[in-house]
Amino acid sequence: MDTHQNARTTRHSRMLIVERLAGGWTATAIADALGVDPRTVRKWRDRYAAEGVAGLTDRSSRPHRSPTRLTAHAEDEIEARSFCASSA
Repeated sequence: MDTHQNARTTRHSRMLIVERLAGGWTATAIADALGVDPRTVRKWRDRYAAEGVAGLTDRSSRPHRSPTRLTAHAEDEIEARSFCASSA
């Protein structure tokens, strides 16, 4: 997965967070140094603790579920109507 061009953290800076925490830095000091919120530092700390280095990789922002998504039948019906309208 590509890193967003304006991302504040990358895999490298996330590992830096972990290393600095291990070196005795506070979450606030790390956040100030990297220009992120202390909550972000704690998020990466917790993911690293739970998953190791794999926890520092980017994740998809796609939702796990979409409760208001149309049914497959409704999608097919809309698609059929728009196909008929465009071929007329």
